[in-house]
Amino acid sequence: MFSGMIRQARLRLQAETGLGTGVVAWSLIAAISAATAFLFLCVAAFVWIADRYDAFTAGLSLGIVFLLVTFVATIICIHMSKRTAEMARVAAAASPQSALPLDPRLIAVGLEIGRAIGLRRLIPVAAVGLLAALGGREWFAQANRKSRQQNS
Repeated sequence: MFSGMIRQARLRLQAETGLGTGVVAWSLIAAISAATAFLFLCVAAFVWIADRYDAFTAGLSLGIVFLLVTFVATIICIHMSKRTAEMARVAAAASPQSALPLDPRLIAVGLEIGRAIGLRRLIPVAAVGLLAALGGREWFAQANRKSRQQNS
């Protein structure tokens, strides 16, 4: 029933944060690679102090390789985050807004009714009416999608 509203909220969140599955995956790779680079650089420093020749060269070269992987994954992560945010902004702008259009005259009438009936009695009625309006809108949207699919 609220799938359109949930999709709109998800797109707005992606537009603001730039977070997507690719960003999470590359961030995880960057974090693991950074930890591995630190480990190898620590081992390289230890071996250099202990032995000072061949083991140091191997440890340092592995540390540099993992450090380069970390930098590449971080750059890809930043690029994907910006791209995801831009795609979400475009999709959010292209999709219809989930807010109901309200006429100021209707709001004034609603306020008068609220004053006449009382706020405590009106809130449950308004909540049921809003849910019915949103449900009807979703139902009509699904019916329109089905008719478009059948015509295609």
